[in-house]
Formats: sequence, C-alpha cells, structure tokens
Amino acid sequence: MRKVTLILQILFVGLLMAAAPAWIFYTTDLARVEQLNLLEKKIVKTDNQKNISIIREQLQQKLNTLTPLFDKLSDEAIEKKYSGIYANPVLIKANYMKGKETKSIKTEYIKNARLANGETALLDTKGKIIDTNSYALRRLNFTIAPKFLTAVNTDKKNIIIKDINYSEGTANYYMPIFDAKGHAVAVLFAREKFSDIPEAVRKEILPKAASNGATFVVDDTGKIIIHNDMKKENTDVGAVNPQLKFLSDSTSENTGILEDVKYDNTLGFFAYAKNLEAKVTVCVFTAAADYSDLSKKSNTYSNALLDKTNLAIIGSVFFLAFIII
Repeated sequence: MRKVTLILQILFVGLLMAAAPAWIFYTTDLARVEQLNLLEKKIVKTDNQKNISIIREQLQQKLNTLTPLFDKLSDEAIEKKYSGIYANPVLIKANYMKGKETKSIKTEYIKNARLANGETALLDTKGKIIDTNSYALRRLNFTIAPKFLTAVNTDKKNIIIKDINYSEGTANYYMPIFDAKGHAVAVLFAREKFSDIPEAVRKEILPKAASNGATFVVDDTGKIIIHNDMKKENTDVGAVNPQLKFLSDSTSENTGILEDVKYDNTLGFFAYAKNLEAKVTVCVFTAAADYSDLSKKSNTYSNALLDKTNLAIIGSVFFLAFIII
C-alpha cells in the first residue's frame, strides 16, 4: 500500500509541477489564437469585399450598356423622328376629301418620310393607305386594327399610340394628324424594328454562360417584356418574385445594386436601372453561388495545447512515467 501511495504522490506532485506552466502556456496561446482568428476573418472579409466590388462593377457595366438602348423607343425619340410628318403644316391644312389635293399630300408626305428614314404609311380616317414608302406595309389591313381605331377617334393632340412587341423587337406607332379644329383627318403609321435590343438583353448574362444568371426588362406595370429565358416573358415580376415588387413602384429609386436578393430560389446580386423616357427597367441578376471566391471561409485556429498531437504526446509521457515508477 505504501508503494502505491508513494506512486500516487509522485504522480500528483508531477501533475502539479506540469499544471502551472501548462496553464500559463494555455492562457497565453489562447490570446494568440483569438488574434489569429480575428486577423483571418478580416483577411477573408477584405477579399470578399474586393470580389463583391468587382461583381458590382460588372453589374453596373451591364446596366450602362443595356439601358441606353431603349432611348430610341421613347415617345420623345419617336416624336422627334416623325413630327416632321404628323405635325407638318401642309398635311394639317390639307383637305383629304378633295381628290385634287391628293398629289400635294403625297408629295409632302414622301418628302418628309424620306427625311425621317423610317418605314411609314399615311392613312385616311377609314384606314385606307394614301401613300407609303414601304411595299410591305401595303399588304396590311388597318381598317379594323384596334390601335388605329384608337388613334383616329382620339381628341388628344400630340399623342402616340403604341403597339410594341419587345420580345420580337418590333414596334408599331399610330400618330393622328389633326386639322385646325382639332379633328383627326389622317393617321401616320410607323414601324420600327429593334431586334438588336432583345438580342443584347439575352446575351448579357453574368457570369458568362451562368446557369443561374438572368437579364430581363420590365415595363412600368411590372410585366417582364424581355427575358433571357423567353418562357418567363409576359409574367408579373412581383408575382413570381415578391422581393422585386418595387420595380413597378414609380416612387422607387431609379437605379440600384442589391445584395442577398432571392430570384428563382437563388440568392445573389440584383442590379436595376430605369429608363424613364422609355418607361422600362433593365434588370441583371447574378447568383452568388456562381462565384467560388465568395464561398471562401476563414481558417479557424485552435489552442496548441489542445492539439490532438500535443495531447497524445502529453498522455504518452504520463503513461510512461507511470510504468517506469
């Protein structure tokens, strides 16, 4: 019993002698580990912020490329292009009921249509083509076209009735010509083609060939009018993605880049910019999952005394000491 007691006493004394420096080492290393982990988190956060800044710059570049494309579809642009015809004094004062004035009407129309450099047709109030600069338009029947009937029956001056198919890239415009009494005496029809716009929208995906990326355009009612996934066109962006309901709110900011936006059940970065003249909003979404650098996590350092290897060595020393004694 004395030998066992002696062994236990020796072990206890040895444990006490080792405990003091071990505790000092543990507490000192604990502070070192805490500083290392804090530094590591700062490094990773800085790297992530750099990557996020790059992504935001890329999103802004896409908006800067796409948004101005819609300028040519604004009422102001169409008015500037065709007002030389529908606001022409000769065409306003002409008597469209008199056959003898038809020649002067056609001459004035063709002259200004040439300057406008667009595909147009001058229609009487029944939808009959008086003249046109496009052979393709001669085959169209305007007499029962809803937009034509709206244009010929309106009493609002300087109004442009639009029928735009954004997905296909075609736009039809009906511009009534009023006489001095405010009666519509004719209607100018113009057709614009802009297939370059939907093509540009559908190819501007971030990152390139990303399965989760999306570029689309919504009108002022929140309807998606162009989308890189054509199946999603003509749907309400707020109904599909409640977080994006603000796009149809006229009081919302005109442009912005948001983080942690959920689109199609995927979290990522969402950028948008309004073209106020064309009354559309260009949107670009890129999923965070498509950027491997953003998923980088900081390394976690642990106290050296609690390292598995060190614990194994300490345990082995005590075990050998017990055997030797």
